[in-house]
Amino acid sequence: MIGFMDESSPQTTANTVRVWCGKKPTTVKNTDRIKANAMGFFAINGTSLIDFPDRSKIADVCTFLGRLRSCNGDRRIVAILDNYSAHRSATTIAYAGSLNIELVFLPPYSPDLNPIEPVWRKMKRAISKNRIINRAHMTSLLEERFHQEVSKTSYFTHWKETFLCDVGLNI
Repeated sequence: MIGFMDESSPQTTANTVRVWCGKKPTTVKNTDRIKANAMGFFAINGTSLIDFPDRSKIADVCTFLGRLRSCNGDRRIVAILDNYSAHRSATTIAYAGSLNIELVFLPPYSPDLNPIEPVWRKMKRAISKNRIINRAHMTSLLEERFHQEVSKTSYFTHWKETFLCDVGLNI
C-alpha cells in the first residue's frame, strides 16, 4: 500500500477564497481564532486517515503511525513524506520499521511532489467559507472534507503515471 503523509494547521483566520468582482465585495470572515493541527495519510490503495493531535512532535507522529497500521491491517505500507524533523528522527524511523511501514522521504523543498498538499488547500478553503463555532465543529468539517477529497483519484493520477510506471508497479 502506498500513501502520502503530511501535517497542516488549518485556522479560521486564514481566508483562501478569492473572487473577481466589479464592485467592492462584501467580505465575511471568521474572527474567532480557532486552529486545528491536522495529520493526514492519503492512501492510493488503502485506508486514508486524518487525526488532530495537539502537536506534531515525534511521539505524535509515532502515535499516528500506530493508528495508520491498525486501519490498514497487515499490509506493507509505504509512506511518502517530507523532511520534517519529527519524520526523520531515529525514533520515528525505528518505530515505523517495527510496524512494517517504510518511510520514503521526498527531496527537500518539493511539496509539489506530495499529492496531499492540494488536499490541505481544499480543506483550508472549505474552512474559510464556513462559520466555525468551535474546534470540534472545525475538526468535524475538516474530517468530512478530507474524506471527500481523498476519494478523488485526480490528485495522484499524474504522480502514479510519472513515478510508478517507471518501476512497473500497477496500482
